Amino acid sequence: VSARPAWRRPVPVGIVALALGAAVAGLAARSLWPAANEQVVRSSITLSLEERLAPSVLALSPDGTTLAFRRQAGQRQTEICLRDLDVWSIRCLPGTEGGSNPFFSPDGGRVGYVADGALWAISSRGELPIRLVKEAGLGASWGRDGALIFNAGYNQGLWRIAAPGEPATRVSSPDPAKGELGHFWPQLLADGNTVIFTIFRPDLTEAEVAALRLDTGEIVPLVSGAVYGRYVSAGYLLFLRSNNLMAVPFDLSRLETRGTPVPVMDDVAVSPAEGRTSLAISDSGTLAYIRESVANPERGLVWVDPQGNRETVPGLRGPLSNPRLSPDGTKVALVLEQANPDIYLYELDSGRGIRFTSKEGTQTAPTWTPDGSRIAFLSDEPPFDLFWLPADRTAAAEPLLKSSYDKRPNSFSPDGSVLVFSESRPTESRDDLWILPLDKVREPVAFLRTEFNEANGQVSPDGRWIAYQSDETGQIEVYVQSFPEPAGARLVSTEGGTDPRWSRDGRRLFYRSREGLMALDINPGPPLVVSQPERLFGLDSLGDYDVAADGRFLFVDLPADSAPRRIDIVQNWFAELKRLVPTE
Repeated sequence: VSARPAWRRPVPVGIVALALGAAVAGLAARSLWPAANEQVVRSSITLSLEERLAPSVLALSPDGTTLAFRRQAGQRQTEICLRDLDVWSIRCLPGTEGGSNPFFSPDGGRVGYVADGALWAISSRGELPIRLVKEAGLGASWGRDGALIFNAGYNQGLWRIAAPGEPATRVSSPDPAKGELGHFWPQLLADGNTVIFTIFRPDLTEAEVAALRLDTGEIVPLVSGAVYGRYVSAGYLLFLRSNNLMAVPFDLSRLETRGTPVPVMDDVAVSPAEGRTSLAISDSGTLAYIRESVANPERGLVWVDPQGNRETVPGLRGPLSNPRLSPDGTKVALVLEQANPDIYLYELDSGRGIRFTSKEGTQTAPTWTPDGSRIAFLSDEPPFDLFWLPADRTAAAEPLLKSSYDKRPNSFSPDGSVLVFSESRPTESRDDLWILPLDKVREPVAFLRTEFNEANGQVSPDGRWIAYQSDETGQIEVYVQSFPEPAGARLVSTEGGTDPRWSRDGRRLFYRSREGLMALDINPGPPLVVSQPERLFGLDSLGDYDVAADGRFLFVDLPADSAPRRIDIVQNWFAELKRLVPTE
């Protein structure tokens, strides 16, 4: 879900740190081309404190002189920005709001990206963007002849267009019988016929890097337990295994690896949910990447009262997210964002915890039933399906709803009779809210299906209202309307809002905004009466949250300055690669 405010000014880089200690002036410009002695030059780009790097792949122009990345400032919209490595400032491309996963044309003159479920291209000089493909998702690559290979959605496989505006043709399809979720992150090689791509499975140890011959349709497996494969002109196949960048010599004519893969870099950020890697390598040998320790630092939990006073929850540390308090307030279910994310259950008084889910792939979005007897969650089957499990784990996990679309549990009605969930349909390029009755039939019913994105539906404690977020106005705002029959939608946030949560008595509604945590007084009526929002406290270093019965808030406590802001650069990296992995 994305907002679309019209802020488009380039913002200067806050800090550029040069790791070699050489004179700063002129060093970046001189090192854009390999030196005679093949000296490897390391540097980093660090954004200002008001900015952060939003989740996305990185891209380098083929000559290695320009870096493209996804940036967000405060609670504003993301956009695609460029940094020429021989200058100090960045420039953001107007019209790319909401964009992600950038990639360059072979001549470096255009930047492609995904926004609103479509594939777009814009001149690197910043002219108006044009739409290339109506439906696109996880990765695209531009051929020298103008052709494009792209992923059209999670389970839609790879598609090809001969040129912008031409009809698309499917060139690969994932095989569900083999546990394939999708074919992601394609790289169209210089011959115009070979595509390196990822066969994605929920368990990354079972994902594969493969090659596709476009003329025959043959798929050639290359490396198992790997994602985000890339062939580089130095003669290697690169891929990610866990957070390690691996390299192996590669015979391009035979599509065969030679020898044993060797780790050449560690601590590279990888998304386990889709195999996305924050790494780019140019034809000239420049490498850019975001460290996993920068993208996902260790976190804890903290209690915050309505006045903003904080009290650390002892003992809980790690890549935590999605804390959800049990109805009696004694336990918290949360997610550990590891290679295969799982849900853990902790007793707040004792600090004792157990691993609650242990299936392969991703388990996240814990949602308690009102009586605390069960926890619903999504599981990457694929796609993301809905399950629930007894809180005491006395029985196995039971599927609630399986379908061909990604789903995420949001909240239960107070009597536990229905579950509100959000659903993503790639062909419609939006999120919608649905209701799942928990009777024997369990037939889902659409609650809000519009041309906009609606998500995070939270049913009020009295069961008469639902709060949710939508981008109907062009940015994400919080709304309230009647439940279970939708009527009388009211915009209750101002200047943007996300993640609504009800107080336990239903008399207050909270949400996040760029100003901080906001609160509204609620008189459920009828009629519904909602006050103007008031700011409770700022959200510096505070992440996901939930609301306790005593009026306190349980937040993920982010480390100081934890927003990812740094991109590491290695110029003339092929010289290092050849030393680490000799081909002779």
